[in-house]
This record gives sequence, structure tokens and C-alpha cells, in this order.
Amino acid sequence: MRNVFMTAIAALVLAGTASAADLTGSVKMEVTENTAGDVVNTTTLGLGLASTGVAFGNIGLEINDSSALVVDEYALGVQVGVATVSVGDQGDLFPDGGLEMVGDNTLADPADHDSVIVAWGGASAMIGVLDMSSDATDIENIQLSYGTELGAGVSLTGVVDMNETTDVNTYAAEVGADLGVVSTSTIITYADSHMAYELSMSTMGITGFINGDEDDMAENIGLGYSREMGSGLTLYAEGAYDLEAEDDTIGVGASFSF
Repeated sequence: MRNVFMTAIAALVLAGTASAADLTGSVKMEVTENTAGDVVNTTTLGLGLASTGVAFGNIGLEINDSSALVVDEYALGVQVGVATVSVGDQGDLFPDGGLEMVGDNTLADPADHDSVIVAWGGASAMIGVLDMSSDATDIENIQLSYGTELGAGVSLTGVVDMNETTDVNTYAAEVGADLGVVSTSTIITYADSHMAYELSMSTMGITGFINGDEDDMAENIGLGYSREMGSGLTLYAEGAYDLEAEDDTIGVGASFSF
């Protein structure tokens, strides 16, 4: 892992020097219990290079315990007036739930690969392609999103995913509320005639959540604590309990960003 990491750092430093881009890095270590009952540590090293302006781009690399160097994400874009257009492996428009290690296990999650994303104010549109390197016209899905601030710290976002292969539409809505000391988030997804949700509440570094679906409105509950220690170091501890399987997941982690 060390040799691969140092090679990647050298390559990105040279690229960042040549282009005056911002170089970032992260080290994340998480200790959990695996399915065999063993306590294991997972280490992930991250490197990023990003440039902003009328023309912008970014690339993110990750190295895991197997010493495999993978491109986690990349994008190349341009600003056109008040809109931006970007292309790459850049995620999708759907809201994410959960904490660092637990949660987000009931919500619908449409597939995302390479894509073109157009953003204009609170509206965004995405055209997803299965593999641009083999066929850039093979459209997998189309997503449309719009988010707005309702005032008093309340925000609302709606998203629809239209899958061109399965002809299944997936919908999502997120309502967030920042009440000062307390913030809440409610995410609801609807896919293939099936509704799921996740509700979370955070205060003073503590976040609790509950999620489920239309068949079982209380499937999982969880609690986590995260604290920024300064100088880029964050410590966190999380736990979740599957109410149906009567099984728990507990873990602790640390991340350092520079």
C-alpha cells in the first residue's frame, strides 16, 4: 500500500503544480466486527485534485487494504452563464442517508455510472450512461432534481430517476430543517410500488436515525457520535440495531483530512 500511495501522491503533486489545482488527501480507519465475528480494521487512503473556474475538473483516487488504486470519481466541466455542465463518474442526484458506517439500508438507490450533469440554480438534470468507453449513446437512466429553501431553515428537494433499461421510475424527496441546536432530515423513496424512508436528528455531534419501509416501518435504529478534534482530525463511534433480525452493528473510526 505504501508504494502505491507514494506513487499516486507524486503523480498528483506534479499535476497539481503544473495546473495550480488544489491537492487534498484523507486517511480513514474504521474498526468493526465482520460476519465471522472477528474485529477488523479497514483503512482507506484518499487523494483528490480539483480545479475551479469557468472550466473546472476533479479526480479522486482511493487505496484500500488490498493496495488497489482505484479512481473513485472524476469530472470535467465548464460554466456557461449561471449554469454548469460536467461529464464523468460523478455520482447522481439522489439524496444519501445514514452515517459513516451504518444506516441508509432501506432507501432506493438507483445505479449510477458515467454521466452528464447540467445544473442551473436549484435545478439539475443528469443523463447516465452505462459505459462511455464502450458506447457513449447507451443511456441507462435520466434524473431530474429540484431543491429550494422554504425559509426558517427548512429545505425541500425532489428527485426522479427514469431508468431506460427497466422502464422503472424511482422517486425521492428530502426535507431538511436546521433549527439551530437541532437539525433533522427526512428522506422518502418510492420505487417499483415500494415506499421506504429514513428519519434522522442531530444535535451537538450526536445523530440518531430510524428507517424502514411500507412493510415494516421500524426496521433499523441507530446512533452515532462525531467530534472534530481540530487540524483535520475527526473521531466517530456508531451503532445500529436491526429490529427484525435482532442483530447489531457497532464500529469506531477516525479520519484525517489535509
